[in-house]
Amino acid sequence: NLFLFWIVVTVLAFTYLYEEVGHVKKRKKEDDASRVLNFGTLGNLKSYKTPFVELKAMGGYFETKNPNYLADAEKVDALFNILSEIKVSRLLTGEEIKNLDEANFFPNKDLWFSLVMDKGEVRVLLGKKLAVDRTFYIKMKRSDQPIENWALAYDDSPVEGVYSENEEKTNDDKYKRLGGIMSLKTEFFFDAHPLKKAGAFEKITVENMRNRPFVIEPTKQQTTPHVLNGLTFSPEAYQSFMEELIKLKAKELDLKPDFKKLKNPIGKMTFSTVQGQATVLELFKNYGKKTGYFIKTNTEEIVFEMDQNAPRLFFTNVQSFWNKSLTPWSSHEFSLSSSGQKFDFKINEKQGVESLQQMKVNEVTFKQLWNFLSVNADRVEELDTKEKVLESNFVLSFKDHQLYFIPQGAELHVVEPKLHLRFVYMVGELPVNLKLMDYFR
Repeated sequence: NLFLFWIVVTVLAFTYLYEEVGHVKKRKKEDDASRVLNFGTLGNLKSYKTPFVELKAMGGYFETKNPNYLADAEKVDALFNILSEIKVSRLLTGEEIKNLDEANFFPNKDLWFSLVMDKGEVRVLLGKKLAVDRTFYIKMKRSDQPIENWALAYDDSPVEGVYSENEEKTNDDKYKRLGGIMSLKTEFFFDAHPLKKAGAFEKITVENMRNRPFVIEPTKQQTTPHVLNGLTFSPEAYQSFMEELIKLKAKELDLKPDFKKLKNPIGKMTFSTVQGQATVLELFKNYGKKTGYFIKTNTEEIVFEMDQNAPRLFFTNVQSFWNKSLTPWSSHEFSLSSSGQKFDFKINEKQGVESLQQMKVNEVTFKQLWNFLSVNADRVEELDTKEKVLESNFVLSFKDHQLYFIPQGAELHVVEPKLHLRFVYMVGELPVNLKLMDYFR
């Protein structure tokens, strides 16, 4: 009986799975069929057109036409993601079309887009939206079909904003967005990134008016000047720097520049590949009568007018790519000393603090201390071998290292004599307690 029971369960499970998969495939087929941009046998996309813009597919990327310029990949993706969610609710019958006033239902003849494919073209004209729900009129004409279809359609892309169920049914934000998309000008699609792609750079040379020039070698995880003894290169800082550079966009482009008008150079970055190719970005303060931030590259005949974020990246310094924290996690036993007193403690497996003199510990002040030590210093300086360490009333010792905490006005200096390093923190008010009895009771 048990054997028969398992046979029945297996058969039922197979039947359910077969029917459920069948329903999923059917729903997907129906969903695809309702999409306006279901191209069928028309082949690959060659271009996108409206009355105001044309984007040409170039094999992996798009270019604008008149002028011919690289289109922003993110904007092109966003465009097609929205258009691909236009779905047909139902086609209008011939009788319905006869009773409709075309001029009334399609008042703006410029609200159209077309997609030119390998084997034909699809053209869509946007009409009025119904007041009672989210649908709107469209006219569709495919070059491989003899008639023009009128339909009620809707935008099935995710809702932006918070609406009640009733508000969502009649909300016209997405409909207005479609009209806005079809009215975009060519300039909107220009790729305004001075640095188009990150690439596998072997070296990055940074020069600016504030700091001495330096070189980053990401594959070797080193810089010149070299990372100071006891510190390490920070791949995370480099990755963050490159991500910000790639996202950097101009607010205006001059596609017919006069480079002679660029004055007052204040920064330069050179990105070199293993193959010996170099991309150079130069930052200027003036362009003709304009004052601001302007970038010129060696790869394009363009002047990029930037916002206030550009100089921050150009004015970075070599220490921005170093780990400058003091977290002594490799040790478990420590001591704090001040004014001749010394208390030993250890960090247990649960990251708790235990006094080796059986004293009560203040977990809050210890947590503040560890948090402070895990933060990067604002800068690190090499100590002169002859330089005397200033007197400190607060010293943290572990293994064969000692950290001397020395307040200096608005700065807190933490000196490590063995490594000959001074860690400088711009703190204002002290972020940690420098009295022993704030740690032990």
